[in-house]
Amino acid sequence: SRTTTSPRRGDIHRFVTLPGSVRAQQQVTLHAKVPGYVRAISVDRGDTVRAGQVLAELDLPEITAERGKLEAEARFAQAEADRIKAARAQAPDLITPQLADQAAARLASAQAALRGNDALLAYGRVTAPFAGTITQRHVDPGAFVPAATASAGPSSAAVVTLADYQVVRIHV
Repeated sequence: SRTTTSPRRGDIHRFVTLPGSVRAQQQVTLHAKVPGYVRAISVDRGDTVRAGQVLAELDLPEITAERGKLEAEARFAQAEADRIKAARAQAPDLITPQLADQAAARLASAQAALRGNDALLAYGRVTAPFAGTITQRHVDPGAFVPAATASAGPSSAAVVTLADYQVVRIHV
């Protein structure tokens, strides 16, 4: 038995399956900029954090120890600059401008070294650059974390990975 049909207009549905991935709009692995020991880590995988929140704190023994030396040098430079300034006020002809300039330069250098030390100590606090979710925690308290340099390798200095899934990117 034969069946005959006439062509008619209609929709043709074709389904295509393609591999794809859903990725966070922003994702970053946070590293230690200076070497130290993890004193505390306040987040774990799955935790939601806000921008600027402290995620981990590092003990920085070498940088902390250097601070005492730098403070002593700054105190000495300040005392020297004060003595020269006072002597110049009493006897301007006995203190050369070069001597006063050298004392001021030593003081400025010592103060700059202290500010540099402060900046390094601030790197002991790992903070969230944006709000998101912790997707990986790479260290535990007590672990030594090297500075993220080319020789140490960034993966060995990883502390946590943070992702923002408020907006996602779909790659197909």
